[in-house]
Amino acid sequence: MQPDTRRVIIVSDTLPVAIVQRENEVPARTCGDSPNERPRRRRRLSLAFQNDASEILSSTEEHSPISNLERYELVERHNHAAYWVNAQLGCEAVLVGKPFGIEPSEWADNPSLQAEIKERYWHERRCVPVLLSESVHRGHWDGYCRSSLWPLFHYVLWESNIDAGQTSDWDKYVQANAAFCETIMSVWKPNDIKAKEVLHGILGANVVGFQTYGYARHFISSCTRILGCESTPNSVDNAGVPVRVAVQPVGIDPARIKRLASLQAVTDRIASLRESFGGKRIIVGLESSDQSRGIIHKLRSFEKLFSMYPEVIGEVVLIQLIYTTGDPKSKLDARVSQLVSKINGMFGSFDYKPINVFHQLVERNEYLALLSVADILLITSERDSVNTLVLDYIACQEETQGIPVISEFIGLAGVLPAKYQVNPWDHMGTAKVIREVLQLSPLERRAYCEKITRFVKSNTTQHWVDAFLRTIKSTADSNSMYTTTPFLRLDKVLECYSEATKRLILLDYDGTLTPIRKVPSAATPSQEVIRSLRLLTSDSHNLVYIISGRDQMTLEGWLGTIPRLGMSAEHGSFLRPVTETGEVTNWMAMVSLEELVWKDDVTKIMEYYTERTPGSFIEVKTASMTWHYRLADPDFGSWQSKEMQNHLEQSIASNYAVEIIAGKKNLEVRPKTSNKGEIIKMLLERHGMPNFILCAGDDRTDEDMFRALNDIQCPILEQQCFTCSIGAPGKRTLAHYHVNTPEQIVSLLMRLCTMITERLAGLTICPDLDKFDATRSVFMRDCACEGRDVRLDNPNGHLHVITAGDKGCPGRMSTSDTARLLGCKVATNAGFFNMQTGDCIGNVVSRSHLVQLSGLRNVNIGLTPAGWLVGYLTKKSVQHLQFKELVAGVIWLIREGAPFWEESEIVEAPDFMDIVAPRTILGHDAMGRAVLVVVEGTESVDVGGKTASGVTIAELGQLALDLKLHNAINLDGGGSSAFFFDGQMMNTITETCPDDPSSICERLVTTIICIK
Repeated sequence: MQPDTRRVIIVSDTLPVAIVQRENEVPARTCGDSPNERPRRRRRLSLAFQNDASEILSSTEEHSPISNLERYELVERHNHAAYWVNAQLGCEAVLVGKPFGIEPSEWADNPSLQAEIKERYWHERRCVPVLLSESVHRGHWDGYCRSSLWPLFHYVLWESNIDAGQTSDWDKYVQANAAFCETIMSVWKPNDIKAKEVLHGILGANVVGFQTYGYARHFISSCTRILGCESTPNSVDNAGVPVRVAVQPVGIDPARIKRLASLQAVTDRIASLRESFGGKRIIVGLESSDQSRGIIHKLRSFEKLFSMYPEVIGEVVLIQLIYTTGDPKSKLDARVSQLVSKINGMFGSFDYKPINVFHQLVERNEYLALLSVADILLITSERDSVNTLVLDYIACQEETQGIPVISEFIGLAGVLPAKYQVNPWDHMGTAKVIREVLQLSPLERRAYCEKITRFVKSNTTQHWVDAFLRTIKSTADSNSMYTTTPFLRLDKVLECYSEATKRLILLDYDGTLTPIRKVPSAATPSQEVIRSLRLLTSDSHNLVYIISGRDQMTLEGWLGTIPRLGMSAEHGSFLRPVTETGEVTNWMAMVSLEELVWKDDVTKIMEYYTERTPGSFIEVKTASMTWHYRLADPDFGSWQSKEMQNHLEQSIASNYAVEIIAGKKNLEVRPKTSNKGEIIKMLLERHGMPNFILCAGDDRTDEDMFRALNDIQCPILEQQCFTCSIGAPGKRTLAHYHVNTPEQIVSLLMRLCTMITERLAGLTICPDLDKFDATRSVFMRDCACEGRDVRLDNPNGHLHVITAGDKGCPGRMSTSDTARLLGCKVATNAGFFNMQTGDCIGNVVSRSHLVQLSGLRNVNIGLTPAGWLVGYLTKKSVQHLQFKELVAGVIWLIREGAPFWEESEIVEAPDFMDIVAPRTILGHDAMGRAVLVVVEGTESVDVGGKTASGVTIAELGQLALDLKLHNAINLDGGGSSAFFFDGQMMNTITETCPDDPSSICERLVTTIICIK
């Protein structure tokens, strides 16, 4: 299998690679430091329970600024292996993010260090660092992201008043996003993998697992809304193969937690804590300083507890740990401080402090001691995914029977058999639950703890792994019944096609020749489709039919001008056959009017559901009716479609001879007597048995064609009949082969066309005028232009860059004279040159001979043994890339399928864009075929009695885009423009002769493009 040449760009806030000092450069570390951690980081501290214990405690390690990057190395950060996805994806991964381990202050005023950081990251780890200033970094992440976006993403809203600091943070957030955008665009290529492709990639798995059903539901919704997949509450249909969406919350290792909690250091700390609080009931909370963690709710609930139940005052204390993730002076911290002071002031005393808050992280022993000593673990999060804190607590409390009181909005609330769940916003209700737990008898506590402990012991990490593996295995086993169809082999098709003398090509339209569109009328045929059908039908050995669900008028309007093209409309209800001599006959009805008496009843039912389904509409055809819901809400539209299908089956299908077919976001009713399979049988009867068949379609109606062809008992067709389904290999189909997309079918047809038009060692020439209308919306001016184009399937060995008279540079000769001298079948003008001296401008390589080496910053296009290469080349690149042919131009029009003329203008020719003149394009399409285009025109005013005409660079670029070029540059143009074919100059010459200004002569040029 060929490796995927596309790339995936992974963007994260911080890169998974750190800059650290090399081992022999690093000062002695304190115990517990990791070489993969940021050199400046927060230490974990032990708690000191004193009167001032609620002060913010912190400690930092300082390190000297980086003065020489050679003393440092790039190392992978711990627990960031998921970023390295090259092997799994089978393609290159480029990572974009902020550098880790080096502070902005160290490189802010050092451009050379910035360049070195970028160079090291890219060449050593394929990472692209985004270098933000210190103020932008803090305002972006610690400011706006943490204080505003994080709460919003957890369904939490701050007050509406905005202070100056928040406005400044927003500005920094915008600046940071602009920096990320610029960095991404600097490495992005049009063919890079997009989010939709990422979803497709995920659906390649048998099972996609989530910790909570909420997240699973959002994933299913994304697949439905972005990819248009059908789904159930626990699966997604991926082209006919169900992908299981499993919900399996992760567990812990309770035996390990219990073992660690029994260590002497932990038990000593437990005794110390109990002594510090003099036998009081201890309630513990551990959260980060995020609004979504519900710390404010917890404090207000405690205030209610003391107000409603004054008898607990002096008996209960709260130990609340808050580890700050952003600005320690954030709005949340200020509110916490105010509430703590208020509650302690109202209900505390000189020797009793009800609320004890610590802003810090703790070591493992301290953590386990706190969980072991707590009579109640209180979690009041507004939103949380999987909080294993409660599981750790239960494991530590097996002997002491502590009770967790948890928010009903955390992920484990739906699976943990926890009776004591609270709504964080209901402060009075939370206070009542705390009071109820405090009053439990030892027997009640033991019974409850045994139940939740059993859950924790039976749902361990190992159980989670085993359960997930079982799910994967059972799903894989059930999916094994779905056979996969092999990919359609181009070489085999071409071989059989070339040997056949009578060929039948049968093509569906929507989803086969064009992608499915949300609005059916938007699915117009592309120029590639039109050109391919014209060429295929021009071969007398071919019979080509479009067999579609479209009505007659639509097919006629889109494809009716193509000679010798047969068509069938409305899934076989109508046929426009082709005679043996290639004449197209009139449409024939395959159904009678008596068979359509059901349409009024169906119309009423469809109108009923259309009125109740926003975005849906009815398509009425002569012999069928289709209800479309592609523009409706996907879930509601699908549900309404099923309801309507049941309705139609009960009231219509039971009384009339009709079929009700669920298609791609549509529901169709049609007569039973007509289908695409019946049309296939009729065509075989009419035209006789061919010795090559290609049949392609994408949906359920096309299965009738595949079925009919599979039923043919003909030994000759066993290897020459290619039935092809468009979709994934796992899609359930009667076809023998598949391709993934309509584009691949069109590409196959184009390749078949080249076998018809190939001559002159693979040359495809359109010598006639190929007119394009400059009044189309893609052009800005009111003019009409003419042009000629040449397409060459195999440029290597046939397309050459030739100097004037084949004598090198400098030197000038007309395009036609050099073409005749060298025996060129086709020739155009080529690179830019100095009209006074005759010197070539830029790099020139002719038939592997380096004619001129230039350091000029112009775009180059050339052929190497590996194929085309387009870009800005250094002298060293030209010398080492083994070019067979190479020429320079001005203005890179199309870069990897995307417009590039504006960017190229800035680099190469800022005053060149708006000049109207004849132009010449040299480029190639996505399949590597050479494309030459010459646009007619007049370079200047009043030359030969004509005014200036032609196209601007922007118009030329748009033309190259319309022609589907993958890379294209603008060669020399103006009076140099020339198109020589088969011994004659084809375009109009407008250049005045140097020795006789009253006469017209072909301009003398230094290089030409020669095809022979």
